[in-house]
Amino acid sequence: MFKLTNKAEFTHNVPVSLPCDNGFEEVELRTRFRVLSKADFDRLGSPTTIDEQTEFLNAIVVRFEDVADDDGNLLPADDSLKSTLLDQPAIRLALQIHYATALIGGRRKN
Repeated sequence: MFKLTNKAEFTHNVPVSLPCDNGFEEVELRTRFRVLSKADFDRLGSPTTIDEQTEFLNAIVVRFEDVADDDGNLLPADDSLKSTLLDQPAIRLALQIHYATALIGGRRKN
């Protein structure tokens, strides 16, 4: 049964390639996303500047979950964590790609 909701959200593990010495470290970032309405997409879609991209990412990301510090302690899923993670270029790109892919139902094969 299809349920119509005014506040559609979903949680996915987003693959992120973080640069490190001699290559990349592949990690997953558990992210709670918000599905934007058409009006919000019209207003925020296709960001071209860093400020527009930040506004878009803040709109689609509800929170990050299961993020730990260097000692393995879980960090609170708050706005400070969200801001810190959204400041990372590799994370920003991975989130945008994953969100777009999720909305079209996964990667399409040719």
